[in-house]
Amino acid sequence: QEDPMAMDVTRYRPSPSARRFEAGTPAVVNTYAAAAGVDVLREVGLAAVEGRIRELTTLIKDEARASGYAIATPPTHGAMIALRSTDERRLVADLLQAGIVTSSRGGNLRVAPHAYNDASDVEALFRALRERKALLRAA
Repeated sequence: QEDPMAMDVTRYRPSPSARRFEAGTPAVVNTYAAAAGVDVLREVGLAAVEGRIRELTTLIKDEARASGYAIATPPTHGAMIALRSTDERRLVADLLQAGIVTSSRGGNLRVAPHAYNDASDVEALFRALRERKALLRAA
């Protein structure tokens, strides 16, 4: 807006300068949550976070191979693992109902562990996947 502090929602008057491309009122509350997250990462240490994620992704890939699931993720890929699915949207929804948060990308189930996860989370994931094996492609 030409005058963002006017708070006039009845008329749209774009700024004559490049300010017209600004996104609007910043989400101030979100900055506090982000700052707290950065503090946690500093306290734990990025090397520890990276190590935990590497440990969990290795565990997921090993278990997927042992279970005979097709892995779409290249061997040298980072923290996100994609498993080939026959119906990724249904699989994501089913896993969410089981309390497991995943996402779908291009026909695949995407699993993205983080430092707050541990081996019991991976065990829960694969227990749930075994119950939904028909929704996964075989290697």
